[in-house]
Amino acid sequence: MQKHEIPAETWRKINALVGELYRTTGFPDLAMVVERLREIVAFSHSMTCLIGGQGEKVEFFEYRSADMPEEHLAAYRDKYIYYDFILWYSAEAERREFRQSDIIAEPFFSNSKFMREWLEPVGAHFGAGLNIAQDGIAYGNVAIYRSFDEGDFTDLDMAVLGVVNEHLCTCFANLFPKGLQSGELSAEGSELATRYHLTPREAELTAKVSLGVARRDLAGELFISENTVKRHLNSVYAKCGVRSYEELARLVGSTGRVVVVEQVRLKG
Repeated sequence: MQKHEIPAETWRKINALVGELYRTTGFPDLAMVVERLREIVAFSHSMTCLIGGQGEKVEFFEYRSADMPEEHLAAYRDKYIYYDFILWYSAEAERREFRQSDIIAEPFFSNSKFMREWLEPVGAHFGAGLNIAQDGIAYGNVAIYRSFDEGDFTDLDMAVLGVVNEHLCTCFANLFPKGLQSGELSAEGSELATRYHLTPREAELTAKVSLGVARRDLAGELFISENTVKRHLNSVYAKCGVRSYEELARLVGSTGRVVVVEQVRLKG
């Protein structure tokens, strides 16, 4: 189905989602994308993750879901990722939108260990996904699922996913032209960075604040100019809802240290 075949009302919802995506400063908010996407394409379960590294060495991290128990996600990370019959397809550094039924024939995925032990226990059966990638760099995946009774994803659904993914790929590539590294966006110890969608550079700056580095010393610590420090701080203030360096320091102290990879130096 071509883009021009998408109904006008559906385009209105897509444009609202895309507009919010571009208005969100810093790291693209996949949780918001999934929430808004649910208003356009029906699904019961979802899962997102990020991908770091380039070429043959890739790492999946930051698994998130608003509708699956954390222990179910943990089971995927620890065990069922090795049984996921479309992982080989979704791991490639190429933008794609796909239905699992277009890749694996019904008798095979219905009788698979992945289906019986991971999808069916939460009421999922049919799946569709987005590969977020551009210029040979993979950034992440969005997977959505429906029950058997809800039926498979339609051509219209796939056309919608294609439009949304086109903008997701552009956002990630513009912000992270060299790709992601899991250490820069680690879920452990990065509550504030995750909560307020800080970019890697903003998270690194905020980590310095958490260590007690004075405002006047940030430029030297981060090897950037005072003007760049001011620009990043203003962005952090706006995202975190604070008005001064002192308020940010108190916020960091209340939410815990932001962990980043210290050896990674991103040019400001």
